Amino acid sequence: MDLSTSLGLSARVMAGSWSPFVSPSLGLVASAHFDFVANQHFWNGARRTTAEFTAFTGATFGTGDDAGLIGPGTATDHNISIAWADLNIAAPFVMVSVFRPKLLDGTTQMVISIEAASSISTNRTQFATDASNKIVHKTITGAVSQAFQESGPMTVDTNYAIATLVQTGLFRNAVNGATAGPEDLAGTLPTYSLLRLLEAAGNVFPFTGRLRHVLFFAQTGGSEISQANLNTLSGELALI
Repeated sequence: MDLSTSLGLSARVMAGSWSPFVSPSLGLVASAHFDFVANQHFWNGARRTTAEFTAFTGATFGTGDDAGLIGPGTATDHNISIAWADLNIAAPFVMVSVFRPKLLDGTTQMVISIEAASSISTNRTQFATDASNKIVHKTITGAVSQAFQESGPMTVDTNYAIATLVQTGLFRNAVNGATAGPEDLAGTLPTYSLLRLLEAAGNVFPFTGRLRHVLFFAQTGGSEISQANLNTLSGELALI
């Protein structure tokens, strides 16, 4: 991506002109955008504040290269979440996290997850690190894995954007401009209830790093984003 495109991605935050992300090459407009670099947020058709989250306890923010919502590596007194119904988003959708790991030690760290109202550990769609220090998309329904797609190993102090198409019977995944795991043409989705950031339910598996952006892009069934375009989108978002 050339410099002019990179500058175009940042223009929306200049001179107080913040707006939700629009892909400069694909024209896709984010249906929900949580921008923890500029601390600006948009969902369900309107700009929002952190006061409108379901919970926003224990949040702190970094600056410069470490800008974003700080994942301190501990979940004590920490709860950042929003009711899924408030976003007014339904499958199919593209789910994106732009993040910067500060510690990769072969443990599970939950970056974001969309959970069911009950039996959360066995009903959710999540982005988390794994034992090989990869970022993984996993969807679990009724304690059965429906999709598992992963990147290559990551390095600390590097920005990553993972973008996943989530649809019954269709999962695609991309990280930083490249396909991350094979397309999955099977699987069902749980009934989502809550979007949770930086940890899993029960204050476990906390993330150590910076969460820069979380975005969702509504899709139309039968016309979902292609793998090539998903790769492009993740490459663009890794720069913001």
